[in-house]
Amino acid sequence: MGNGPSLREMELNLFEAEVVFASNAAYLLFPAINWRPKYYSCVDTRVLPDSVVDITAMLQENPGMQGFFPEELPQYDGSGKTIPTRSLFPPLENIHFFKQRPMIKKQLPSSAFTIGAGAVLCSPKTVTIALMQIAVIMGFSDIYLFGCDTSYTIPASVLQSGRAVPGKPGEKLLLTSTQNDDPNHFTTSYFGAGKKWHHPKTDQMIRHYNLAKEVLDSAGVAVYNATVGGSLDVFPRVDYREILKKC
Repeated sequence: MGNGPSLREMELNLFEAEVVFASNAAYLLFPAINWRPKYYSCVDTRVLPDSVVDITAMLQENPGMQGFFPEELPQYDGSGKTIPTRSLFPPLENIHFFKQRPMIKKQLPSSAFTIGAGAVLCSPKTVTIALMQIAVIMGFSDIYLFGCDTSYTIPASVLQSGRAVPGKPGEKLLLTSTQNDDPNHFTTSYFGAGKKWHHPKTDQMIRHYNLAKEVLDSAGVAVYNATVGGSLDVFPRVDYREILKKC
């Protein structure tokens, strides 16, 4: 499950009996649904430290939910610093940490997606690809994406700083919202006033999805896009209602 605005157009309580992987501020959706995700991840080096109090509360309140996080969080602010993720959390039995590695250009597409148990995950261009890697390592062979709109607009009210984003004149890597006017998620307060996030760079997301599909196709893992609308056309489209009827 992604966190796109398309979730507002779905009958989400139909997913009550399904194994759902969720991410980032999915907990903001909880008042509107009668189920909870089984698995959760957050990998963004700005979002995770900024939201760790809420993430911790979610995992404490839902001990059956399993949270997965990278062991280290590199800071892309020019400092060269890395935060050990364990230092952000209290000791909880339902928190797990994994190692990450970057893609290796000479070994694409295989280096873009990890499928072997016990292996190091490829650092994802979107948290959904981290969830997909975890799901495949667990043994899931049919994966359905929903809420993965993969389209972003940066409001004029957002403060931008840090490095310039290649190919995006005037746009910077580090973003901080000043208002509850987020158009990119299921609620405008998702990245609301005071929230820190990164430039989404959807072109890199799409490229990583394409590379992941090559690896998954060769491994016999089927991925379908059950998102209502959106811009992710890498995977075959399906109607989520029809899929859930068959389950």
